[in-house]
Amino acid sequence: MKKTIALLSIATLGVISVPAQADHDTHEYSRADRIEHYQGNKQFRNRANRIEQRLVNQRFRIRDGIASGELTRKEAKRLRKQQRRISRLARSFMYDGYLDRYEFSELKNKLNRASQRIYRLKHNNRVQYARHHY
Repeated sequence: MKKTIALLSIATLGVISVPAQADHDTHEYSRADRIEHYQGNKQFRNRANRIEQRLVNQRFRIRDGIASGELTRKEAKRLRKQQRRISRLARSFMYDGYLDRYEFSELKNKLNRASQRIYRLKHNNRVQYARHHY
């Protein structure tokens, strides 16, 4: 008798919990679903493209500073490291396929500070000795 009651109670719990779990699973979205949804979002694409374009522009400014001798090796190394950190942060923010106002604002502020730093280091009158090509 006790075994039968125990088996019935276990079976009843299993039957009751399965529909609740199935109902719960239908409301969860996978990461791929979220990314597909948000990538269709024009605002997300616009923000992501603006961040990516600024990163590319700053990389070119650093490269030009090296080529012209306005940046020393040490300065360029630090600037590149800063760019990698910002790029990594942008990737982590965009991982879920969504870039909210807070994340966009934080990236924009970091890119502004990096841009100011690039300008300041390019115009500090320290020059790298130009390589002579004969």
